Amino acid sequence: AYQKGPYLSPDWQQDKIWRILVYLGTNENISWIYIPVINSWTKLYLQTQPSFRVGHTMNSWCKTSVVLFGGVDSYDSVFNETWMFTGETETWQELDVGIWTRSTSIQARYAHTAVVITQPLSNCTCQESILVYGGISGNGRCLGDLWELRCIADSAGNQRFYWIPVGVDRQQSAWPQLR
Repeated sequence: AYQKGPYLSPDWQQDKIWRILVYLGTNENISWIYIPVINSWTKLYLQTQPSFRVGHTMNSWCKTSVVLFGGVDSYDSVFNETWMFTGETETWQELDVGIWTRSTSIQARYAHTAVVITQPLSNCTCQESILVYGGISGNGRCLGDLWELRCIADSAGNQRFYWIPVGVDRQQSAWPQLR
């Protein structure tokens, strides 16, 4: 069973002051910003934000934003949406994420794991990517796949996000109870 929020994201920095985004997993879809250095809470009243969900992940992105992926709602609808909260503007935006290969796309999931890795990627302004592993699909199947969310810039400098499958042999690398 999954408890309803709050879900704390890693923090992000704005004007050299660290902030924490709290997205409440309730039917109210509430986002809060906490500034620890002054012990201040701000409730955000936003027109656009992710729908109610639990079991999603939230990761800091380049110290200026937070990325939310996946989750499940109270009607058992499972999501594969990718959202970005931009700290500077205090806004949510659903990302138009491309799929790296035409043959497959990232499955909707919840109860997965996501981590940020820093690596030299391309000429994007941010040199981070997010790895998403496993979780539970909409039909209740345990997933053992690994995906990378990566920013890729074209020769004109236009940046776009892509989900890229990373080769993982589920039978060899998954937890025993997932096999």
